[in-house]
Amino acid sequence: SAPLYLGEVPQKRWRGAFGTCYQVFICLGSVFPYASGVKHGIAHLWRYDAVGGVALSALFAATCILLPESPRHACKVGNKALAKQALLWLRGSERLAEEELAEILGALDSAQGEEDANRKKSVLDEPAFLPALAVGLSVIVLQQLVGINSVIFFANDILGDPRFGPVIMASGAIGTLSSIPFIDRAGRKVMLATSASVLAVTSATMGFILCHTHVEDLSGATQAVAAVTIIVYVLGFAIGFGPIPWLLMGEIFPPTGRAMASTICTVATWGAAWLITFTFGPLMRWSQPGTFWLYSAMCVVSVVLTVFFLPETRGKSLEENVEIFRRIGQRSAAGKGYTRA
Repeated sequence: SAPLYLGEVPQKRWRGAFGTCYQVFICLGSVFPYASGVKHGIAHLWRYDAVGGVALSALFAATCILLPESPRHACKVGNKALAKQALLWLRGSERLAEEELAEILGALDSAQGEEDANRKKSVLDEPAFLPALAVGLSVIVLQQLVGINSVIFFANDILGDPRFGPVIMASGAIGTLSSIPFIDRAGRKVMLATSASVLAVTSATMGFILCHTHVEDLSGATQAVAAVTIIVYVLGFAIGFGPIPWLLMGEIFPPTGRAMASTICTVATWGAAWLITFTFGPLMRWSQPGTFWLYSAMCVVSVVLTVFFLPETRGKSLEENVEIFRRIGQRSAAGKGYTRA
């Protein structure tokens, strides 16, 4: 629900920055467990990590009470007064609140009118749903298939030194933070394609390193080069493939199927995360360089998907983004197939 909320609440010019913050805090939260295991003899620190996690969760639950309802959700359930109250809280201006409320209501009325005209029986009859779900699923699953969790979870085993773990995770947080000014300027497509390209090159480079020196034998200059390669890999992931798939979850789905599509994508991404983590050991036993070349191939697929099949959502309202996928769905239904948006 967090990506959906962060996609619905901000103004469209700030939506990328707000959505990226979700990934920033995931990265920051991962630094502390890694840091607690840097030295031998302080394994008991995991207890403090666990207590800290409980405390932060309790604080989050308490502060959620103060958050306004999503204006779009309030309008969808027919509570216009709550929607206006939320917009006043969020925008701080009666004029801006009135304008945005009218825009939301107009978009919902149009969608409802089309639904009534076509006598839709399920969300699958919404032309925008399946094209948006196909793109959303592809991006969110490829977020895992590029190998990020294998690299993060097994960084200490790959490099043979636990001191690299906190540095790698900190680089992820730094990379995500640095991407905030650019996601709403350069656009989702540019950032995602750049990210996937960096991942492809660094994964391939790691494969070439392991062609000459196996993980068990990394040391000295070779270990340093491998560490830098992995850090650049994580930075590359952080500037695009880390935050943007979650950001898209709140941008591309039609209101009638937004919750369902988001749930499907979330289940899919964590299923893919399990698959990548579970298969890392067997793949490394099969071929250490081949494992990273396989991840590099997934990155190339990601570049192709981004360049040719992902519409740009920067600077558009949620309703405008849905309309892009509605046109794609209508063309497909008419037998014209998928064309580049």
